[in-house]
Amino acid sequence: MAGAPGHRRPRLAELRRPDPGRRRRPLLTRRAGHGVDEPGAGRLRVPRRHREDSSGTAGRLLHGRRRRLPGRGRLPVPLRPQGGHDHLGRRQHLPGRDRDGAVRPPEGGGRRRVRHPGRGVGRAGQGGRRARVGRDRGTRPGARADGVLPQATGRLQVPEDDRLHPADAEGADRQAAEAQPARPVLGRPTEGHLSNEHLLVERDGAITTLTMNRPEARNAFSPQMLTRLEDAWAECEADDGVRVVILTGAAGHFCAGADLKAMFNPDPNDPASQRYREDADLAWRALLRHRRFSKPLIAAVEGSCIAGGTEILQSTDIRVAGQSARFGISEVRWGLFPLGGSTVRLRRQIPYCRAMEMLLTGNHYTAAEAAAMGLINRVVPDGEALTEARTVADRIAANGPLAVRAVKRSVQETEALPEAEALKVELRIGMAVFASEDAREGPRAFAEKRAPEFKAR
Repeated sequence: MAGAPGHRRPRLAELRRPDPGRRRRPLLTRRAGHGVDEPGAGRLRVPRRHREDSSGTAGRLLHGRRRRLPGRGRLPVPLRPQGGHDHLGRRQHLPGRDRDGAVRPPEGGGRRRVRHPGRGVGRAGQGGRRARVGRDRGTRPGARADGVLPQATGRLQVPEDDRLHPADAEGADRQAAEAQPARPVLGRPTEGHLSNEHLLVERDGAITTLTMNRPEARNAFSPQMLTRLEDAWAECEADDGVRVVILTGAAGHFCAGADLKAMFNPDPNDPASQRYREDADLAWRALLRHRRFSKPLIAAVEGSCIAGGTEILQSTDIRVAGQSARFGISEVRWGLFPLGGSTVRLRRQIPYCRAMEMLLTGNHYTAAEAAAMGLINRVVPDGEALTEARTVADRIAANGPLAVRAVKRSVQETEALPEAEALKVELRIGMAVFASEDAREGPRAFAEKRAPEFKAR
């Protein structure tokens, strides 16, 4: 359909001309909830017809990448934050946004963060409610509060007075502490601990305590110690007045195994070392490998109980350990064989797979782990192992001595026997106890409601 005479169709460019009476859209636009200088969906948008103009306002914003925000004077604010913090919201990247008078820390060193005057340094170097140090003390705006260190990239700054010394860490590796000088004597110290003897013997009523005493070597076995152990076992066996024996170590350690240097190079002028060289079986008897000790034997363990220490531990009947004690059979780590009896006894005392793991890996275990696998009876606070062992020993010593020794003998002699044969051995041992004078004293004291007086006969 043709138009009226003199009328022409408008051109496309004329249709796009803005209406002079209509308010022009601003060149700078932003979405609701986002700033003009922020990344992502809120970045600044410029109409297409102005994108080639690099000299105007849009060009300065696009290529200069900085702009002045109202109320900030000449404070430059980066369009993008220095370093990404994806866990923070967009408006948290610039902690000084929308706050008049925000100041920036001095140049040089650390990240450039905006800090608001009158607020201290809180979490992640920003102002926080728990860090109002400057405001309360009346410091000048922007001044660093006392005790707050300058921010360093990638590290948490802690005031010097609040830093923990490595020795104060509760979770520190106990094996590293073993290299330190010996700790003070734990448990119940005696004057004998000051002796130069490698084994101390203390008699208290019916209880004898043997203390391995080489604190400079964490009580590692020496020829003198083994010789004295052999004599102590024989004396305790022969003395009917000794009903219970406690084995422990001095200066906070039980035993760190054999001192190979001392064992292979004994002192030729020492009588104990001479006996050790002349009697090839002495060491095995001292370690209770070739000796079956008939009386109750309790181990009080503190600190290191490694290699030979864990091997002689398997010869004891009841085992109490401090919570920081360490156990292990580490001979394979050095190409050696644990000849103290562990390949035979350990698998009979704890589950097979746990025994094999300990024997084949040479790993060390904590007191809690040793108790979980059944290697020890109980765990007590550090320094209380000997006290707890003495409590158990007192309870055993109050029982009939013939009955106690007979019970242990029956357990030892029937260990590897078939059940029918083992029951015959048990009957023979038990009937001998019933024929004793102590067996009559016990029921009589029970009927008379008094403590029994056993005579060990």
